[in-house]
Amino acid sequence: MPPLLRDSTEIIDHLKAQLADCQQSAGELRERYERLADFVAAASDLLWETDAQLRLVSGLNSQSMETQEDAVSEQIRDMTVPEILTLSAIDDSIKAAHMADLAARKPFRGFTISMPGPDGKLVWLEASGNPMFDKNGKFQGYRGTSKDVTQRKEDEARMAFMAHHDLLTNLPNRAFLRERIDEEFVRTARGGSFAVLCLDLDDFKIVNDTLGHSAGDRLLQAVAVRLASCARAIDMVARQGGDEFTIVQTELERPEDADRFAQRIVTTISEPYDLDGSQVVIGVSIGVAVAPGDGSQSEQLLKNADIALYRAKSEDRGSYSFFEAGMDARLQARRALEAELRTAIRTGQFELFYQPLFDLQSEEITCIEALLRWRHPVRGIIAPADFIPIAEETGLIVSIGEWVLRQACAEAMRWPGHIRVAVNLSVAQFRGRKLVHAVTGALAESGLPGQRLELEITETVLMQNTEATLGILHQLRALDARISMDDFGTGYSSLSYLRSFPFDKVKIDRSFVHDLSGKASSIAVVRAILGLGHSLGLATTAEGVETKAQLAILQEEGCTEVQGYFFCQPKSAAELPSFFEQNDMKIAARKTVEE
Repeated sequence: MPPLLRDSTEIIDHLKAQLADCQQSAGELRERYERLADFVAAASDLLWETDAQLRLVSGLNSQSMETQEDAVSEQIRDMTVPEILTLSAIDDSIKAAHMADLAARKPFRGFTISMPGPDGKLVWLEASGNPMFDKNGKFQGYRGTSKDVTQRKEDEARMAFMAHHDLLTNLPNRAFLRERIDEEFVRTARGGSFAVLCLDLDDFKIVNDTLGHSAGDRLLQAVAVRLASCARAIDMVARQGGDEFTIVQTELERPEDADRFAQRIVTTISEPYDLDGSQVVIGVSIGVAVAPGDGSQSEQLLKNADIALYRAKSEDRGSYSFFEAGMDARLQARRALEAELRTAIRTGQFELFYQPLFDLQSEEITCIEALLRWRHPVRGIIAPADFIPIAEETGLIVSIGEWVLRQACAEAMRWPGHIRVAVNLSVAQFRGRKLVHAVTGALAESGLPGQRLELEITETVLMQNTEATLGILHQLRALDARISMDDFGTGYSSLSYLRSFPFDKVKIDRSFVHDLSGKASSIAVVRAILGLGHSLGLATTAEGVETKAQLAILQEEGCTEVQGYFFCQPKSAAELPSFFEQNDMKIAARKTVEE
């Protein structure tokens, strides 16, 4: 073959080979392009680009752009990035940092913006970008990606809310409360005042015990709503936990403002609540501390408000008390007594004394009341008035009451068979739902017949959830125990309670007996009670008889039994046998004289 033709053939083959290579490269390029297009279409990111003036000039929408982000991209299309930042609902310091990066033509990551979506909810976008420069180093704009991080932002906001709020009531929690108080101290550092009010619901435990925890939760939510209605927008209502709430009352002009605020809360919370058809009435006790006078730090201010709350609860529930100097010392003394009370239960420092009740006709002992005494190893005998209130507040009275029942029933087995033993029951024992079991156990353990046990309750017991209390009283009556209403006449509803339960006896309060010889009104009250007792077939006992004049009036009016220092002071268990003997001899001597 001639050389020229051979060269032409080689050139043609070479060109064919090159064409084949180009076709293969084009196919590969087309495949890569299609692969990239598939990737972009499936990705959740938005590809974007700006010009040198930072105006958005192009954006390649992915599948996510068909939803909220697409609507947002329509809002910001043709806007500059600084304009977008200006409209974004992010912190000013973050905006300034973003602006500085853009001005310096720096690459950026985690560039966050937010815009309202079509439904009004915020849509959050997070962008990353790199600056573009031409071959001469001239800035051409930015190119990058953004993605919808709305769900993540909502999750973060939800977590932040949960960290600072009580999930049951949606009120700020203890941690958020401390932060707010610290902020108020900063705000008032150059003048001004604010108050912290610590609240504790009265009788909330009764609702929990009788209607269940679900009803208790609904009650807490209702209380939260009422508290919020009492407060201003600038105040903070927080839940500390359980049935405890705290309010920060800001911009206090004078202490009287806190006084009126506390009064409004007490009135509002005490209104009845409807819990699935059950009418519930609770109260609230409030302790108030005013800054900066009552504390210059959050811990101190909260502590002093809590001390004032303790005072309010111990003196008159359903009220409020302002912190005063000296309260802390009294509280410490009270708490020390509580600790010693727990030790007394554990080490057996209690003992019972016994005061007889006498039949006015026969002068025989019909019943003996068990009276609790605390023999302290250092202080000596401590009167019930000094420790029973603490025992009731702390719930320790339940275990103390169970001990009294067991001890009194066991001691009564050593007495003559016709003498009953009387034991006082507290409100707390009825709340605990263990009372019937405790009485049953005491009778079984001692062997004492039920008819020789007399259980005394006050009107206060019946005021605490009447239906449940009456159910317990009927169970006690089924054990053959006698039920007496103590301190009769001192409450507002004594007569109505006599109709609700068939009591065996009423005990006239000592305050009426004390004034018998001096006040006509007391004689009228005693006469009315005795007449009522006779009409209803109830035995009547007068407490606190100390003089012969009082005894004469009671005899004339037809009282059944009497009890008091005029006849006998409380005796220890060891003294009772000789006392029984002396009383029998006295009765025998009287009968001999009469014969």
